[in-house]
Amino acid sequence: MKAVFFDFDGVLFDTSEGIFMSFRKALTDNGIAVPDEEVLHSFIGPPVYDTFRSWFHLEGDAFRKVYGEYREYYDKCAYIHCTPCEGIRELLEYLKDKGIQASVVSFKARFMIERILERFGMLDFFTGGIGGTDTGGTAPDKSDIARERLAALGLQAGEVLFVGDRKYDIEAAHACGIRCAAVTWGFGSVEEFRRHGADFIVNSTKEIQSLCEKL
Repeated sequence: MKAVFFDFDGVLFDTSEGIFMSFRKALTDNGIAVPDEEVLHSFIGPPVYDTFRSWFHLEGDAFRKVYGEYREYYDKCAYIHCTPCEGIRELLEYLKDKGIQASVVSFKARFMIERILERFGMLDFFTGGIGGTDTGGTAPDKSDIARERLAALGLQAGEVLFVGDRKYDIEAAHACGIRCAAVTWGFGSVEEFRRHGADFIVNSTKEIQSLCEKL
């Protein structure tokens, strides 16, 4: 095992508070009903702008206004409302000690990932680099982000473990031939993981460490 690719939201950090704050503000300020907590949880995983279009059926100027207000509020202040997931720092220290590169593969904006990691003193753990998106309102397929990381690191799919918490992570990993460990502390469900064929389902960072020692 030479590298571990991590999704960000729900895997490395619990970012739900800031994301929910931003959804609620953008929707309320534009007279749009805010869904309940269960629905809001389902919004973490796919690109945010896809959610505004598919769930709220926003297009054109209406989409640009609501999405823009969400983005502005999150980027300005709401992003600070997050915490590292339990055991993540220790796992990253383990990977660094073993010479296993850690990288991020996420739909989240790259600058925001770096800002949060730096704020918590964790950016230096990610020797494999940060794979994210820009803020232009479009994103590549997540598997394209993973492939870019593979190419940048000069690795084969069999040398990598992808750690995620939603079907998008499992699909991206498998599209690249990478094995995927789905974590139960994130925003997905065991049912979702089984339905989409996760290679492993793990309940703690210690189990990820054990996988790294076995694979």
